[in-house]
Amino acid sequence: MWAFLSAIATGVIWGITPALYSEATRRNGPICANAWKSWGALTVSWLIITVFDLFEVPSPKTFTYIALNSLLGAVAGDYAFFRGIALSGAGKATPVGFTYILWASIISTIFLGEPFSSRVILGAMLSVFGIWLLSTEKGEWNVIGIAWSLLASLMWAMSPMVMRLALVDINPVAASAGGSFLKSAIFSVLAVKSKRLRGVGTEK
Repeated sequence: MWAFLSAIATGVIWGITPALYSEATRRNGPICANAWKSWGALTVSWLIITVFDLFEVPSPKTFTYIALNSLLGAVAGDYAFFRGIALSGAGKATPVGFTYILWASIISTIFLGEPFSSRVILGAMLSVFGIWLLSTEKGEWNVIGIAWSLLASLMWAMSPMVMRLALVDINPVAASAGGSFLKSAIFSVLAVKSKRLRGVGTEK
């Protein structure tokens, strides 16, 4: 029951954040937006770890999984999604990006041996179809923006599969903090050379 409620809450939050991402990328660009997002996630994660004493040091193997998850999901996936939003807008990039629901079901079945059934595929397809119905808007579709969003979808589908391997040996909050630290470092380094980090955005 808690897993179901957590999934619903996650879906609601993910439905809100693309609009915020759209404004952030419009003002500061995808790299800087990802940097600030990662630092925010790191701050919250470490606060939770401190309050509830959840600190854990990952083994080299687990750290490798966390790093790979961060590279696939946040560094590659989120950057591609932010690029898609910047080019196509949140209303068009989001439904394409969220097709990762379907890819994740297929990949988890193939590589992790999770139960496969027609209901799983039907549920994933209905979820994707629902996203399209709710998010479709009139106007032309930017092909490059959609390509970036599709890349994000594929990266997001592979990322949870890797994180599941890490969570065998570490608690989720500690894993999240470790991933956020890596993402913060990577995007901050990339943003240092950008004028956007110094407050010059994309707006004229």
